[in-house]
Amino acid sequence: MKDKTAMLPESYAAAPPPWPVARDWESLTKWNGMWHPGQPLQRVGLCLVLSDFDDEGPGFRWDWLLAHKEQLLALEGVTIRGCSVRGGLEGVHGERLGRFFRAGYESTKQLSVLLPCAIPFLRWEGVVDAVEQNRLHHPETLPDALRAAEIIAMQNATAFYAKLLID
Repeated sequence: MKDKTAMLPESYAAAPPPWPVARDWESLTKWNGMWHPGQPLQRVGLCLVLSDFDDEGPGFRWDWLLAHKEQLLALEGVTIRGCSVRGGLEGVHGERLGRFFRAGYESTKQLSVLLPCAIPFLRWEGVVDAVEQNRLHHPETLPDALRAAEIIAMQNATAFYAKLLID
Protein backbone atom coordinates (compact mmCIF):
# COMPACT_ATOMS: atom_id res chain seq x y z
CA MET A 1 0.00 0.00 0.00
CA LYS A 2 1.54 3.26 -1.13
CA ASP A 3 -0.34 5.71 1.09
CA LYS A 4 -0.69 4.37 4.61
CA THR A 5 -3.31 7.04 5.38
CA ALA A 6 -5.71 5.86 2.66
CA MET A 7 -7.46 3.51 5.13
CA LEU A 8 -8.47 6.33 7.47
CA PRO A 9 -11.54 8.50 6.86
CA GLU A 10 -10.79 11.32 4.43
CA SER A 11 -11.51 13.91 7.12
CA TYR A 12 -8.11 13.00 8.65
CA ALA A 13 -5.17 14.84 7.07
CA ALA A 14 -1.59 13.61 7.16
CA ALA A 15 -0.05 16.96 8.00
CA PRO A 16 2.09 18.60 10.65
CA PRO A 17 0.37 20.86 13.15
CA PRO A 18 0.08 24.46 12.02
CA TRP A 19 1.85 25.77 15.16
CA PRO A 20 4.69 24.60 17.38
CA VAL A 21 3.76 21.92 19.90
CA ALA A 22 4.96 22.29 23.50
CA ARG A 23 6.01 19.03 25.10
CA ASP A 24 7.09 20.54 28.42
CA TRP A 25 6.72 23.57 30.66
CA GLU A 26 10.14 24.91 29.62
CA SER A 27 8.97 25.25 25.99
CA LEU A 28 5.90 27.17 27.04
CA THR A 29 7.83 29.55 29.29
CA LYS A 30 10.48 30.09 26.59
CA TRP A 31 7.81 31.11 24.01
CA ASN A 32 6.06 33.18 26.65
CA GLY A 33 9.31 34.99 27.50
CA MET A 34 9.87 36.02 23.87
CA TRP A 35 6.57 37.90 23.75
CA HIS A 36 6.35 41.67 24.22
CA PRO A 37 3.18 43.77 24.67
CA GLY A 38 1.79 44.82 21.31
CA GLN A 39 2.98 41.64 19.57
CA PRO A 40 0.56 38.89 18.55
CA LEU A 41 0.45 35.96 20.95
CA GLN A 42 2.43 32.86 20.01
CA ARG A 43 -0.03 30.13 19.05
CA VAL A 44 1.01 26.74 20.37
CA GLY A 45 -0.36 23.28 20.70
CA LEU A 46 0.07 21.13 23.78
CA CYS A 47 1.34 17.58 23.55
CA LEU A 48 -0.92 15.49 25.77
CA VAL A 49 0.09 11.96 26.78
CA LEU A 50 -3.03 9.84 27.17
CA SER A 51 -3.03 8.11 30.55
CA ASP A 52 -4.14 4.69 29.27
CA PHE A 53 -1.30 4.76 26.74
CA ASP A 54 1.40 6.46 28.83
CA ASP A 55 4.85 5.31 27.72
CA GLU A 56 6.61 7.88 29.94
CA GLY A 57 7.68 9.84 26.86
CA PRO A 58 7.56 13.63 26.50
CA GLY A 59 4.31 15.53 26.87
CA PHE A 60 1.90 16.83 29.46
CA ARG A 61 -0.11 14.50 31.68
CA TRP A 62 -3.68 15.34 32.59
CA ASP A 63 -2.96 15.41 36.33
CA TRP A 64 -0.14 17.93 35.74
CA LEU A 65 -2.45 20.16 33.67
CA LEU A 66 -5.07 20.09 36.43
CA ALA A 67 -2.49 20.93 39.10
CA HIS A 68 -0.96 23.78 37.05
CA LYS A 69 -4.06 25.27 35.45
CA GLU A 70 -3.50 28.70 37.03
CA GLN A 71 0.10 28.84 35.81
CA LEU A 72 -1.01 27.95 32.30
CA LEU A 73 -3.70 30.62 32.35
CA ALA A 74 -1.17 33.20 33.60
CA LEU A 75 1.02 32.87 30.49
CA GLU A 76 0.62 36.22 28.76
CA GLY A 77 2.53 35.58 25.55
CA VAL A 78 1.15 32.25 24.36
CA THR A 79 -2.29 31.03 23.45
CA ILE A 80 -3.13 27.33 23.34
CA ARG A 81 -4.62 26.59 19.93
CA GLY A 82 -4.17 22.88 19.43
CA CYS A 83 -3.57 19.49 20.94
CA SER A 84 -1.24 16.73 19.81
CA VAL A 85 -2.04 13.47 21.58
CA ARG A 86 0.43 10.67 21.92
CA GLY A 87 1.12 7.47 23.75
CA GLY A 88 2.75 4.09 23.42
CA LEU A 89 1.09 2.38 20.47
CA GLU A 90 3.42 -0.56 19.93
CA GLY A 91 1.27 -3.66 19.58
CA VAL A 92 -1.95 -1.64 19.92
CA HIS A 93 -4.63 -2.65 17.41
CA GLY A 94 -8.35 -3.04 16.89
CA GLU A 95 -10.62 -1.87 19.70
CA ARG A 96 -7.70 -0.63 21.78
CA LEU A 97 -6.46 1.52 18.89
CA GLY A 98 -10.04 2.78 18.57
CA ARG A 99 -9.90 3.74 22.27
CA PHE A 100 -6.76 5.77 21.50
CA PHE A 101 -8.74 7.77 18.93
CA ARG A 102 -11.65 8.28 21.34
CA ALA A 103 -9.43 9.14 24.32
CA GLY A 104 -7.53 11.70 22.23
CA TYR A 105 -10.72 13.35 21.05
CA GLU A 106 -12.34 13.45 24.49
CA SER A 107 -9.15 14.68 26.18
CA THR A 108 -8.82 17.48 23.65
CA LYS A 109 -12.41 18.58 24.27
CA GLN A 110 -11.72 18.54 28.02
CA LEU A 111 -8.57 20.62 27.49
CA SER A 112 -10.62 23.26 25.63
CA VAL A 113 -12.89 23.51 28.67
CA LEU A 114 -10.11 23.41 31.29
CA LEU A 115 -8.14 26.32 29.88
CA PRO A 116 -10.74 27.57 28.18
CA CYS A 117 -9.50 27.90 24.62
CA ALA A 118 -10.42 27.22 21.02
CA ILE A 119 -8.74 24.14 19.61
CA PRO A 120 -8.77 24.33 15.82
CA PHE A 121 -6.51 21.28 15.40
CA LEU A 122 -6.19 17.86 16.99
CA ARG A 123 -3.32 15.62 15.98
CA TRP A 124 -2.80 11.95 16.80
CA GLU A 125 0.92 11.13 16.83
CA GLY A 126 2.11 7.72 15.64
CA VAL A 127 -1.30 6.56 14.53
CA VAL A 128 -0.43 6.08 10.85
CA ASP A 129 2.17 3.43 11.71
CA ALA A 130 -0.14 1.85 14.28
CA VAL A 131 -2.93 1.50 11.68
CA GLU A 132 -0.47 0.07 9.16
CA GLN A 133 0.82 -2.45 11.72
CA ASN A 134 -2.78 -3.32 12.55
CA ARG A 135 -3.47 -3.94 8.85
CA LEU A 136 -0.38 -6.12 8.42
CA HIS A 137 -0.49 -8.17 11.63
CA HIS A 138 -4.11 -8.13 12.81
CA PRO A 139 -6.26 -7.42 9.75
CA GLU A 140 -9.30 -8.96 11.42
CA THR A 141 -9.31 -6.19 14.07
CA LEU A 142 -8.65 -3.27 11.72
CA PRO A 143 -12.36 -2.52 11.14
CA ASP A 144 -12.77 -1.86 14.90
CA ALA A 145 -10.06 0.83 14.85
CA LEU A 146 -11.32 2.39 11.63
CA ARG A 147 -14.91 2.44 12.89
CA ALA A 148 -13.81 4.41 15.96
CA ALA A 149 -11.89 6.86 13.74
CA GLU A 150 -14.97 7.32 11.55
CA ILE A 151 -17.25 7.92 14.56
CA ILE A 152 -14.84 10.57 15.87
CA ALA A 153 -14.80 12.24 12.44
CA MET A 154 -18.62 12.32 12.38
CA GLN A 155 -18.86 13.67 15.94
CA ASN A 156 -16.25 16.31 15.16
CA ALA A 157 -18.12 17.41 12.05
CA THR A 158 -21.22 18.18 14.10
CA ALA A 159 -19.85 19.60 17.33
CA PHE A 160 -16.16 20.34 17.90
CA TYR A 161 -14.97 21.25 14.39
CA ALA A 162 -11.23 20.72 14.93
CA LYS A 163 -9.02 19.90 11.98
CA LEU A 164 -8.09 16.25 12.44
CA LEU A 165 -4.40 15.54 11.78
CA ILE A 166 -2.45 12.30 11.87
CA ASP A 167 1.14 11.26 11.61
